[in-house]
Amino acid sequence: MIYQEEDYRAVNAREGKALFIPGKTDEQMKSEYEQREAKANTPLTVELTMTNREADRLCDALDEVLYTYKRAATLFDFMYEALASGYFGADHPGILALCEVSGKAFSAAAEGDGDFVERMNRDFKLEVIAKQREQEQAA
Repeated sequence: MIYQEEDYRAVNAREGKALFIPGKTDEQMKSEYEQREAKANTPLTVELTMTNREADRLCDALDEVLYTYKRAATLFDFMYEALASGYFGADHPGILALCEVSGKAFSAAAEGDGDFVERMNRDFKLEVIAKQREQEQAA
């Protein structure tokens, strides 16, 4: 039988002299962090095949997504300021109409290019996952 000296922290905890929660050392945590960072910073070449029409549509759709996010942020900021300052009440017809019209506009934007962007996003994610698995197997 191999004698292994018990960690002094575990002995003190068992004797009620200290509280010891086993875990990883600083060196182990640093090593794991460095490994994760090295993996995260490894270049990944991803190839996504699409037609020129699809590429143009994707570029336009992504521009529209960015514009829509910015407009939504501006709208919600305006509504917050109007409600927080007491200028409008939550039941003011202008706020309700603004929410209704905005909801319809966002729905129309999502229906317009939403399915296409979703399909491109899915294809891209699948390609990224496949390439990451290739990298892991090669390592």
